[in-house]
Amino acid sequence: EPLRSHLDAEHSNALFRVEHHPRALQELDLFQADHDVVLRAIRGDPSTLRFAATRLKKDDSVVEQAIGRCGLAIKHAGDHIRNSEWHVELAIRSHPEALRFASERVRSQPRVAMAALRANPGTLRFIGNSLARDGNFVHRAMLAIHWDVARVLFLAARVWCIVSDAMHLILQEYTAHHVAQHLVHYPEGVGESDDEDDEGCLLYTSDAAD
Repeated sequence: EPLRSHLDAEHSNALFRVEHHPRALQELDLFQADHDVVLRAIRGDPSTLRFAATRLKKDDSVVEQAIGRCGLAIKHAGDHIRNSEWHVELAIRSHPEALRFASERVRSQPRVAMAALRANPGTLRFIGNSLARDGNFVHRAMLAIHWDVARVLFLAARVWCIVSDAMHLILQEYTAHHVAQHLVHYPEGVGESDDEDDEGCLLYTSDAAD
């Protein structure tokens, strides 16, 4: 019973430490194979997967928590995870460059590679060798990338047009309001006074002289 109490206290302490300092897992050798402690650390810092015991690096539930938060954590996962299209695609959703840590087989899957390329064209350098030699795939990838870029530029142009139109209307309203403040109305048949010192009168007299 005393031993059990001691172990429970140690376990609670380990959970507390990784809750506040996830990378403390590196120092907790006795708990690097503890499912709960490792999960607690990963939820605070996905990269702490690298401190987990080998067994847990192959555990789907643990790895999915890590790569769902930061795709790059897949580099610390077991081989079968990096050879799983589903897991690699999960990692790509949070970080496209996770593609580079996938197995050659997965990096050569068109669907997986295209998902990474659409999110980040720079991942083209990580696609599998067989795809890199596939002219048809590279052509489709370039079209997809260019289309996405073109769509972003088009949307940016539309936003700019909307903003420009709005600014034009605001300027018109401001100008009309400003002019109305300085416009002086005279009774019919009465001209402007030469001695009038009103800013509006000076403004329009100056315009007439021009």
